[in-house]
Amino acid sequence: MISGIGIDSVDIARFEQWHTYSLEQLHRFFSTAEIAYCLQDSAHSASRFAVRFAAREALFKALSSAGYMGTLFQLARTVSIEHTAQGAPYFRIDTHTLGMENMRIALSMTHTDHVATAFVIAHKEHHE
Repeated sequence: MISGIGIDSVDIARFEQWHTYSLEQLHRFFSTAEIAYCLQDSAHSASRFAVRFAAREALFKALSSAGYMGTLFQLARTVSIEHTAQGAPYFRIDTHTLGMENMRIALSMTHTDHVATAFVIAHKEHHE
C-alpha cells in the first residue's frame, strides 16, 4: 500500500559552487559516496548535487506524509543514493534501525540543463 509520496524540484544554478565547498559542508547533506560521485566530473557536479538534494527533499515529504516525522532528522545523515548495475537510482537506508522494516522506497530522478527533479513513493508492505 502506498503510504506517502513526495516530489521536489530545484534550480541547478543554486548548486554551481557546491564543488568548492569543504567536505564538512557537503557532509551536512550527502554521504561520502555521493560526494565522491558528484565531484568525479566537475562539468556535471552541480546537476548531480542538485538532483540528490531534490531526492532527499522528496524522501522527507513522502515519509512525513507516511507518518515518519520522528525519524527524519536521524534519516538525514544515514541515507545515501546509489545506483543498481543497470544505473537506476535507489536509496540505501537502514530501515531496520529507523523502525521502518516494512517500508520500501521507490525513487526516480531526472534533470534538464536548469532543473533537477526527484519523485519518491513510500510503500508499506503488509504481512498477513
